[in-house]
Amino acid sequence: MSENDRGQDEGVKRYAKRWTFWLIGVVTLILVVLTAMGLTASWWWPGQVAEYLRPHTAAVLAVTALVSFVCKRWGWAGLCVGVLFVNMATLALLAPETARVLGQSDIRVMHLNLDRNNDQVQLMIDAILNPADGRQADILCLQEFTSDWDNSLKQHLKDYEWIESIPRDDSRGVAMLYRQGSPLSVTGSQVLQWLPSETDRPTLAVDFVVNQDTSRRLTLLSLHTKRPSSPSKSREQQREFEAAASWCVDHLAMINMTKDLLVIGDFNATPWALNYRRFVEDAGLGHVGSVLRSPATYPSRWTRPLRVPIDLAAVSPGVATERCFAGPYTGSDHRPLIVDILVYYPELSYPN
Repeated sequence: MSENDRGQDEGVKRYAKRWTFWLIGVVTLILVVLTAMGLTASWWWPGQVAEYLRPHTAAVLAVTALVSFVCKRWGWAGLCVGVLFVNMATLALLAPETARVLGQSDIRVMHLNLDRNNDQVQLMIDAILNPADGRQADILCLQEFTSDWDNSLKQHLKDYEWIESIPRDDSRGVAMLYRQGSPLSVTGSQVLQWLPSETDRPTLAVDFVVNQDTSRRLTLLSLHTKRPSSPSKSREQQREFEAAASWCVDHLAMINMTKDLLVIGDFNATPWALNYRRFVEDAGLGHVGSVLRSPATYPSRWTRPLRVPIDLAAVSPGVATERCFAGPYTGSDHRPLIVDILVYYPELSYPN
């Protein structure tokens, strides 16, 4: 190789090295900013958005730290490790109490955000009637339930009884069904309205008895909160969570009512989000699933590591879970959330 060629090769290497160092610096600074923003979630709404991405931020920080070590950029590597520690410590220390797990269940609940713009009816029907493990849901909780979905589903779901259906041609429609032949009997239902002066989103609460055993009673609350995409919507979501927590406390404290509670739906919040953590703590509930392994449901088309869990479930102490997982792609922007539970009433409670 001539001297000229060696000089060109060294120039290319220096150029690539310079751009690698520059890229490491830029990525590290972006991740530092996202981490700092996430710490402001209690008083600044963009911080809530950054908080959604905390596990993703931690994963990219780990890769960036490794690359920095390989490139011997010790300063950037140390900064990445320090910020990674902040993210992991925040996820570990601020995680909500989780529900107890048993190796059995007798009720399956499926939450479906249908997506009012979704026209993939057959995909949705297949997800409900032909699940991969062959076990159909005993209860269906439907959100973004429109008049078109009302007509389509009533033609196909012949084995399900409709408890309540409130179709809306926006994102506020809801419905709840239970499967004929399931171990459930419906004993009552309510249409609740959180903050009626600010939102017109109905919330369904349905009471069940399991296997005709009046000592095994379950209330299911289908909750759908605002997306915190602006300061006003963030405050409204917080008030919705506060109203829901207050209702849960009152419901579980009713005299002579041995009921347990499952709250499920599109919360528009991750398990590590501030508003959700406060809701779980104030309501005395346990989050279903581990925080970092909660079923990632949104956006549904993205691969698993890039999705975030914003369709969530929480239960009172008398409800144990066997499995909690995301269903298949249904054409909606959310994947289904499926929870297998067992109502068993232990003399236990979650720390508040």
